[in-house]
Amino acid sequence: MKQDVIEKAEQLCELSPRMWEKEAEAAEKIREFLDEKGLEYRRQRYSVVYPTFPEYWLEADGERIECLPSGLRSGKIEDKKVIDNWNVSSFGEANINFNPYSEGLSKPTFYDAPALTVSREDLQKIFEAEEVEGKLVVEEEEFESENIIVGNVEDPEYIFQTHYDSWWGGFLDNAFAVAALIELAGKTDLEKACIVFTGSEEFSDEKQYWCYGYRRFEERYSEVMEEAELAVVDTLGLGEPIATDKFMEEAFLLEDEKLMEKADLLTTHPRNWRSIYHSPLDTREKAEDIDEALKFLEGYFDEGGLIK
Repeated sequence: MKQDVIEKAEQLCELSPRMWEKEAEAAEKIREFLDEKGLEYRRQRYSVVYPTFPEYWLEADGERIECLPSGLRSGKIEDKKVIDNWNVSSFGEANINFNPYSEGLSKPTFYDAPALTVSREDLQKIFEAEEVEGKLVVEEEEFESENIIVGNVEDPEYIFQTHYDSWWGGFLDNAFAVAALIELAGKTDLEKACIVFTGSEEFSDEKQYWCYGYRRFEERYSEVMEEAELAVVDTLGLGEPIATDKFMEEAFLLEDEKLMEKADLLTTHPRNWRSIYHSPLDTREKAEDIDEALKFLEGYFDEGGLIK
């Protein structure tokens, strides 16, 4: 099972980033995997509006600084307003931001303002510069996304959800979890369980821009969710796996708080992966605890009486 999971996850990582047009390619790849295993599925398709970034740049005294877009509004950046993007999520002014735990570019948060993400190694150039200037252009485009649903969606005992979209390759967030659930689906009593591979989790044009695909599933299947045990699988494979009710607003933001409260989040503590979160650094090489993660997931399914 382990090698099959790794191979599937690596194939998903080749579709980088799994966003915009690449997200549709990732959905097609997941359907191919399910077809190969002889697993039936249904497709819940929906429209989503994604921000796009046709232009962005940052200069310090005329020197280009490597950066990534992390704002939802077009505009100029004309001063040295630098913030910690791991702990500051509600900042509403134009800014330059960085992840203090990461050695590279990492953008945990998008801001309702012009914003650009830099690596911490370039901060000195920015602080020492007499003039800092940047620009972000944000446009919006409508795409079709989908949730791929395997198993019983009428009256399941368990509903498992995971997302397949990503920033960059996203091995830990979240190709590994997707691949693991595909493999587990072949061992699961699908009369008792529903497994949902969700699109547009990372991004949308809604004010709460994350978890859009989860809310589309909730919109259609809320009554089914009310009767089932819920679990969300996200960012496994680095650090000790845990089942927790914490971090739900970040991982499983729904309209109905009661559904969020009853769900288990199958994950690892953020301190394990915050250095590579939403970063090109999230690669197969960082996944040091695959065996433990797979054993944990199989145990969770087994304890629920779902393994055939």
